Amino acid sequence: MDGWRAAHSGRLCIRSWAGEDIHIVFDAISGDTHLLDDLSLHLLERVNAHAATTQELAQQASSLFEGGFSAEQVEFVQASLLQLQSVGLVTRNTP
Repeated sequence: MDGWRAAHSGRLCIRSWAGEDIHIVFDAISGDTHLLDDLSLHLLERVNAHAATTQELAQQASSLFEGGFSAEQVEFVQASLLQLQSVGLVTRNTP
């Protein structure tokens, strides 16, 4: 299974506000600013801490979903990771 890691650690400035479910992420290297939802921020913070597989990240994010851990949740996490990859915040480690 694919693993995920931060594209470049230490280059992001993250701002969140209490009661808000949108977070602002500024990439100091590219100069890009991104709006992330709770799940995307959760995933970004996890891969910034250490590389992980989609399955591991989905299990760690299970508290953000109603109904517990499921295969559908893994697919949703995968889609979120692909979006983060498309804007250059995470990279995929393929075997």
